[in-house]
Amino acid sequence: MVHIRRARRAKIAAQIERELPGLGDDERPRVLEERLREQAAIEVEDQVRRREQARAEKARHAEARTADQERAEREHAAAAAAETVRQALACEDCGQQQAGGLCEACGYQRRTEALIVEAGMVAATWSADLADQADIDAVAADVRASLAADIKRARRAFLDSAPPGELNADRIGAAAVLAFGALRMWRRRCRNSAAARWGAWD
Repeated sequence: MVHIRRARRAKIAAQIERELPGLGDDERPRVLEERLREQAAIEVEDQVRRREQARAEKARHAEARTADQERAEREHAAAAAAETVRQALACEDCGQQQAGGLCEACGYQRRTEALIVEAGMVAATWSADLADQADIDAVAADVRASLAADIKRARRAFLDSAPPGELNADRIGAAAVLAFGALRMWRRRCRNSAAARWGAWD
């Protein structure tokens, strides 16, 4: 601080010398002190202004954080309310209550159905005359029939292996397990079919 004050005093003294070259030695100290007081007052005002700006900026940041937090809380509450409403919806396919619009079993069944359609289209690209819609439909129908038979056998095996009365105790769970089993069986069948085709191409 002493170094800064000395440098400031020397700077102002040089300015006075340039601005008032004819100033007498008895007046120079008085003018220098006045200039130093003025400079000090300017610096104090500048510090006060910077502190006020910093406080205002801090307050703005605090307000922005509060607004962001309140918005996030509102969005979270709205999302939670929407999820509660969604969970209360019945299943679109089977009507099961409190299913979120689609129960687990029907969700698996939809995925399986979509994959069966896709498998039919893939099989058609391999073996059907793509210029003949009837041939494409026939291949897709063969794939569907084959997969349906496999799903039926897998379902029968599961039902036969279940302990007596267990499926009746949790019908919803049993339906989900059966639907998932069909989906898993389809995936296994597709993997085996793909492996066989790759082997044939080798």
